Parts: sequence; C-alpha cells; structure tokens
Amino acid sequence: MPLFPEEQLDSLLGYFSAQPGQKLKDGTWTIARKLGWGPRSSTWLVIDKNDQHRALKILTAAATAVSNAKNERHFALKALKAAPYSVPELLDTFEEKDEQGRWHVCLLFRLFGPSAEDLRQGNAYDGQNLPVHIVRKVMGDISECLNDLATGNIIHGAVTPNNFLLFSVQQGDEVREALAKIPADKPVKIKGSDGVWYPTVKSQPIPNHYTWKSKADDIAYAEFSLANFAHGNASIFC
Repeated sequence: MPLFPEEQLDSLLGYFSAQPGQKLKDGTWTIARKLGWGPRSSTWLVIDKNDQHRALKILTAAATAVSNAKNERHFALKALKAAPYSVPELLDTFEEKDEQGRWHVCLLFRLFGPSAEDLRQGNAYDGQNLPVHIVRKVMGDISECLNDLATGNIIHGAVTPNNFLLFSVQQGDEVREALAKIPADKPVKIKGSDGVWYPTVKSQPIPNHYTWKSKADDIAYAEFSLANFAHGNASIFC
C-alpha cells in the first residue's frame, strides 16, 4: 500500500507540499483547499484579501526545472486567444520556493469544476460508464475546442477525460455555498521514505449539480473546457 493516497510527496519529482492556510506570493494568496493533482503538478483553491477565488496550479520542482515549464504559460495564453470560451483562463504566473529550497512555477487560473472523468467515476452502479447523451455533449464541446485551437496552430497532446473540465462558479459567496456541501478535508501528516513528515490533503473539486445521472436536457447547458496545456505544441501547419 503506498504511503501517500495521491501525489507522492517524497518523490524526486518534488511536489509542492501545500496545506490550507498557507500563504503564497508574499501573502497575496491563501490556500483554502486542494482541487486536484496530476503527474507534474497539484492544483489548489486560493483566495486573496479581496475575496477573489482562483485555481493555482503548482508545478513540481522537476517540471519547473525543464524547458517546457514556461511553454505551458505560452500555450495557455495562445489557446485563450484561439478558443476564449473553451479553455481555462490563465490570469498570472509566478514562482514559489518550497521548504527545501526548490522553485515551483505557479499558474493562476479562473476556477473550473469537476472533470468528465469525475462524472464517470461517480457512477459506481453501472460499471462507471457515462450515458450516451453525456458522451455526445463532452465530445461535441471538446471537438469544437480542438477546431478553434487548430485555427491558432495549436495541438493539444493530452485529450483525455481528466482534462475535460466543467465550468465552475467564480464569485466568493457562490463558491462558499458550493463548498459548504463538501466540508474541507483536513491534512494528515505522513512520514515519507526520506524521514520528512508531509501534510497530505485529499483532492476536492468544486462541486456543481451535474452528475452521471444528469438528463439530456440538463447536460445540454453544461460547458466542458479543455485544460492542461503542458501538452500543447506548435502545429506542424505553422
């Protein structure tokens, strides 16, 4: 059984070991809860003194050190111009140093909700499948996004359900109302193989009313965006 339930905080990849209440960017942002994680980053809900709620993607130290770390910023901004309503909006980037002195590129986005994969895994009663009308909606939205990206000569190399994200509420009061349905998971200290104690936190995407049970008339109003432009590339047609 692995020590860590999600990202392996003691790995050489160097995940940023964050926890609720932690201050970032010289106190500008405060971490509220964990939204998700992947093979090269973790994503956190952050709040500033003006009650702005945002999603902060923190790259691992290893991902920050390689040349394509800044490429993600480039392609995220380029994608926003090509498909402004179909990709998460990148608002800012900065770097943060962790307790071990390693640097991490941080990308600040407007909030987004659960993924198509989250919807699928919510169906524990029918083989974790999605009904045809939801699959059609997802594929329609993502196909339109890919077409718009092609006009900007961008190829997305990770077109997977984990990167098909639902729209999320944005305003402070609306975010708090949504999160009230799922109390924040408390950090649990786990001792890594390196002898360091790490605060592990469970991912909790911002909920909305869409589930795998959503009817065709309801899911028709959903908006699926394509995220994770770490896998963006300049098109061969450039």
